[in-house]
Amino acid sequence: MESLLTFNVIPQLPSSLEHLRELAYNMWWSWEPTARRLFRELDVELWERSNHNPVRVLQLCHQSRLIEIGNDERYLTELKKVYRAFRNYLDRSDTYGSLQSQEAIAYFSAEYGLHESFPNYSGGLGILSGDHCKSASDLGLNFRAVGLLYRDGYFKQRINKEGWQEAVQLNQIVNHLPLREVKIDEKPLRISIELPGRLVIARVWELALGRIKIYLLDTMVPENNAADQLITSSLYGGNQELRIQQEMVLGIGGIRALKAIGFSPRVCHMNEGHSAFLSLERVRDLIQENEIRPLAEFAAADAEQETTTHRGGVYKGILDDSSTGVTQQCTSVVELCKSSVDFDAALQVVAASNVFTTHTPVPAGNEVFSEELMKAYFADYPSTVGLTWEQFMRLGQMSIDPKALFSMTILALRTSRFANAVSQLHGEVSRRLWQGVWKDVPAEEVPITSITNGVHAKTWAAGEFHELYEKYLGKDWEDRQSDPEFWRGVIDIPDDVLWQLHQTLKQRSIDFMRERIRRQRVRNGEPPDEVRHVNRILNTDVLTIGFARRFATYKRGALLFSDPERLRRIITNREHPVQFVFAGKAHPVDEEGKKIIQEVYQYSRDPQFEGRIIFVEDYDINIGRRLYQGCDVWLNNPLRPYEASGTSGMKLPLNGGINLSVLDGWWLESFNGKNGWAIGSEISGGSNEYQNEVDIQSLFSVLENQIVPLYYAKPDGRLPLAWIQSMRESMRTIVPMFNTHRMVKEYDRFLYEPAAVAHAAMEKNSFQNARELSHWKREMFLLWPAVEILQHQVVSVEQRDAFFVGEEVMIKAIVKLGAIKPEHVRVQAYFGPFEKNVITAPQILDIKNVTPLPDAGEGVYEYSGKIPAAESGSYALRLRIIPTHQNLLQAHELRLITWA
Repeated sequence: MESLLTFNVIPQLPSSLEHLRELAYNMWWSWEPTARRLFRELDVELWERSNHNPVRVLQLCHQSRLIEIGNDERYLTELKKVYRAFRNYLDRSDTYGSLQSQEAIAYFSAEYGLHESFPNYSGGLGILSGDHCKSASDLGLNFRAVGLLYRDGYFKQRINKEGWQEAVQLNQIVNHLPLREVKIDEKPLRISIELPGRLVIARVWELALGRIKIYLLDTMVPENNAADQLITSSLYGGNQELRIQQEMVLGIGGIRALKAIGFSPRVCHMNEGHSAFLSLERVRDLIQENEIRPLAEFAAADAEQETTTHRGGVYKGILDDSSTGVTQQCTSVVELCKSSVDFDAALQVVAASNVFTTHTPVPAGNEVFSEELMKAYFADYPSTVGLTWEQFMRLGQMSIDPKALFSMTILALRTSRFANAVSQLHGEVSRRLWQGVWKDVPAEEVPITSITNGVHAKTWAAGEFHELYEKYLGKDWEDRQSDPEFWRGVIDIPDDVLWQLHQTLKQRSIDFMRERIRRQRVRNGEPPDEVRHVNRILNTDVLTIGFARRFATYKRGALLFSDPERLRRIITNREHPVQFVFAGKAHPVDEEGKKIIQEVYQYSRDPQFEGRIIFVEDYDINIGRRLYQGCDVWLNNPLRPYEASGTSGMKLPLNGGINLSVLDGWWLESFNGKNGWAIGSEISGGSNEYQNEVDIQSLFSVLENQIVPLYYAKPDGRLPLAWIQSMRESMRTIVPMFNTHRMVKEYDRFLYEPAAVAHAAMEKNSFQNARELSHWKREMFLLWPAVEILQHQVVSVEQRDAFFVGEEVMIKAIVKLGAIKPEHVRVQAYFGPFEKNVITAPQILDIKNVTPLPDAGEGVYEYSGKIPAAESGSYALRLRIIPTHQNLLQAHELRLITWA
């Protein structure tokens, strides 16, 4: 065959449609249905074929169609209306963020799920990152996000005839995406990252998302060798060496990209541990920007100056040389030398301004690297910041075991003063999971707080529900989405209006799923009868239950099929049938997850279930949105407590859906007995086998005795009035609490703002507080081994062994502090009810009365105080000592604690 030369031709956009280009290159359209309708109207078939991609529609739309639509007054009027709304959105000056301090925030995540047309995500973590960014834009925060551009994405899922998942590689063409290459002085920006024996180069793409920008690093550049060009090609692919390369590009390269762009964050937020190397880069930056340079360099540069006003920094070695001549010579540079920053001081600054969010409730889900791999990639790093190799490795290890792996989560925890889990229960799990990082500190005091996840309401609510909320709640429903009182207004939505809208969306969802299954059967070469049978799959009048998520084993995707005969009776009931829709992907190397998918698929093709169970392949944002808008009930049945939060179920109430879930993650906080149903509510843990047994029985019982009867109860013969009341209760209680506007405001109030304040304090007066704190910490580490509680006792004046309620219990202790001053410690009573040899619901009280005991030895003191006897029962207490300093951000920041 002769070689072919190919080229592309794109249409010229009429001047009357020029605003479409600006709209296409800002993904504000991804949560604004009126904007999406503009692009869909250009060419409906092209809109569907392009996976709803406005950029691609503008590139492929026929010139004649653009000319036609460019002369359509109705269309142009709508375009002006949408564009005006877009500009008003960008220019709005009364946002939440405009009323705050506007500190610069940098957000790092390995994936972003913004829209189906931009598959730069794999699942829940990416969807959350995308929703977080959208709310940051809506709220007007001074916010930039950093990630990687995956040209091959995650993978496209195909289910073959046997029900086995096949992974098809994607190939994203950058020119088809709403990206613009970042340029500095008209030149494309290039970021370099040191890898073994070479520099890897990354270009930087900018994605506009409403008011904010997301920067995506991409190693597919000709300056790199063939292997390095593929570093950012695929998400969560390859071996550990590729993963460490990706995470270096994300963390180290991301910080360098922001610096080159001119964005100086006061706060860096690591969404999961993938980006934790950013802490190492921030520390190195601080040290190098404030380093002491050699005295010879100082003398050469400033030979004719009496004072030390050098342009490039300060000088190394001046304060270390004790010779009289050098000391006299350098008295004029003492103040300059004090502005230098070593590793310990730099770490105080960086950690004070770092926020870390952990999402994984099991150790196996956290990224770790071997020492061999770390040495291959970071051998030179310790010497550049003044650490030994052992000290460097300790940053990512829980124990001093030299064989311990380097954990990205532990690195993030050790280099962040602000850390959170993503639900209240996940906070408890995480504090226990990472308790070893704070040795001897009780789990409840491990400094990991919780901010429960949410979803971006406008993204996940159907456009028709936007209109419904505007009509019955008010045009300001988006601004007031976190106001529980406001959402009481759903009572004003008429029964028939709410039900008919839900049924309309349900039919649209069923039509969509039928078409997906039809395509799959045609592709798999199934007989015509099987293809035609698709038209009989699912029914709008039948109770529809959805289950769509990542098919990891702990999510128990096949739990429903534990009793096939009982399930068959439920779904084939002639008067009250039920239908189930499944979707989801397993990781390409997760064979057990693939087997679960295959099991579900094979049940879906079993004739005895009469087309009442389906599995929709290639679960993505588009499929998810259709399911959230069309299902009556959302099923979630993971093993406890492995669901850190979960967000898919939060999207149903926005569209009138109701949840049926295990009490894990977010549902434990949301369930009130009237807004959905709980599976296995009588248990809170137990072995996997025990949970399976209890939950199977509970799931079927709730379906048979509560959900199915309620759905089909229509006292007026038309509407299921009690069910509609449950829909309202679901909307009223869940929407205002589990949205990302509420979530991002909590991040801002409880994490971002305190981190920004702490950062300012640490860098004040040329990092004086950071240097003083690091010096004090070194002193504490040196002196702490001498700290000891010599005696402690409960004092009873009348020698009673019990106290009456309302009395105070006197405590006395003799402690040895050695060279540590009393103002640098807290002596505390740790007390509470004593049950089964454990102090439950512990309280902590500082013992503040202190008296020196010089006769007992140097640094010996008596501490005394009182604790209240508030309630009857058996109590126990322990005494302990911890260090304290006015600039500490965590009570246990030093991880030093001495117990009696």
